[in-house]
Amino acid sequence: MELLYITSARIPTEKANGIQIMKMCEAFQRQGMNVTLIVPTRWQPAAMSGIIDLWEYYEIDTRFELRYIPTPDFLRFERVLPRKLVRSLYYLQCFLFSFSALLLTFRRPHAVYYTRSLQTLFVLCLTKWLHRKDVYFEAHELHGDPSHSHPGRMLLSQVMNWMLRHLDGLVVITRRLQELYATFSIPEHNICVAP
Repeated sequence: MELLYITSARIPTEKANGIQIMKMCEAFQRQGMNVTLIVPTRWQPAAMSGIIDLWEYYEIDTRFELRYIPTPDFLRFERVLPRKLVRSLYYLQCFLFSFSALLLTFRRPHAVYYTRSLQTLFVLCLTKWLHRKDVYFEAHELHGDPSHSHPGRMLLSQVMNWMLRHLDGLVVITRRLQELYATFSIPEHNICVAP
């Protein structure tokens, strides 16, 4: 089985999410899946730009395919642009990256999609009728909490509910998240707890 792990994270990164992403891909590869990690090209700070061997940096023994997709990187301007503008540009960057990843992987008929990015999840769910691949989402927090009364949060809750109905599986990191996501009417057998 071919697993296409699409994430808008900066790789390599000094942040914990980079370790988690790389180790998940290695674990999937070890389980016999043919893994391709797809990430955007992003500006790297000096500490990260000096990394020559990504596999050694993350201590990865079982290698998998890694594809970088050129995308505009607006986060590098966060010191000179207003915060709200940078946030909007970041979302634009994530959507452009997600659509590019979809186009890159469209002709892989026996693959499944796996992501932990909400913007990528939205693009994959929106185009599922077209790509016809299974979509799996890894959640580290509750997105779109239905108990909020703020209009923006209520909209996110409705969009999240729609996306979750288009998922083939949800991976969460705690039992509590499993319980919270079950309130979105996801069958329990479609939620996997992987701490």
